[in-house]
Amino acid sequence: FTPQGPLPLARIRLLAGLLALFTLITYGLDLHRLLGPDGMLPIGTMHELFLSSWSYLDGISSAQLPAVHVVGLVITGLFVLGVQTRWTSIGTLVVLLSYFRRAPVLTGQAEAILSILLFYLCIGRSGDRWSLHQLWTNRLRGTNRLRGADRLRASRSDHDRTDPLTLEPEA
Repeated sequence: FTPQGPLPLARIRLLAGLLALFTLITYGLDLHRLLGPDGMLPIGTMHELFLSSWSYLDGISSAQLPAVHVVGLVITGLFVLGVQTRWTSIGTLVVLLSYFRRAPVLTGQAEAILSILLFYLCIGRSGDRWSLHQLWTNRLRGTNRLRGADRLRASRSDHDRTDPLTLEPEA
């Protein structure tokens, strides 16, 4: 095992976040029938069938459900954009697990894998690359990263000033 930079986690964050956003959007197309208190699987029946099941959607009325759904979409959207990923990753995981636990008959293997990926992203530093957080941090620090041809020129000029045998800077 060798430690890696933040780029692989950023890629996983983008893909898993987009899948989570897609999942929430598809639930939202028929929100009241799928997740409402009197929907396909009423809360009472749900607790009889799955004793250990818990979801924050259990205490939500039909009138509150659309607003709570929009909050879940916003949290997941912020996670995809890389805003405060330490917190939005946890929020996205809680939102999705609540949806999956509220209607387990609608889930399959893909949802289980997505949950595992989101849990992993709660631990890792997925917002260090390809994120608004990185952009804001660089602006606050005044960091001006070299791009493309400038980076190549800089690496060549550094290479030209090193001794090829010892790889140390020439005097």
